[in-house]
Amino acid sequence: MLNSAELSETLSQMTNQAVGWSGSWCLSSLWTGQRAAPNPSEVGMRHTTKASLLSFVLPGAGLWYCHRRKLAVVNLLLAIAVPVVGFSTGFLSEHIHWVILAIAAGSAGLAHAIARTRE
Repeated sequence: MLNSAELSETLSQMTNQAVGWSGSWCLSSLWTGQRAAPNPSEVGMRHTTKASLLSFVLPGAGLWYCHRRKLAVVNLLLAIAVPVVGFSTGFLSEHIHWVILAIAAGSAGLAHAIARTRE
């Protein structure tokens, strides 16, 4: 039979392994009163993923999130200017959706790279 200290330690280890770090109190904190330690690779991954997703939805938003304000504004202006110029000249009228997708993907990739260097 386990005493309360051994039970607490066992439950703490099991929940930390199963749940990992989610930024909130985990089940083991009920017994220990401590947060689970963050895994550095998960913390960095969340920042790069968030920056990428922000820039994919709105070009430059991920760069703004990474505190690269000037680069974010330039990225947004280019992401607006390229399709507008291409569409107004008739060059991209049939393929404008592919151009917008390529700009979003490029912006997300740039934000991901910037976020990785920030860590």
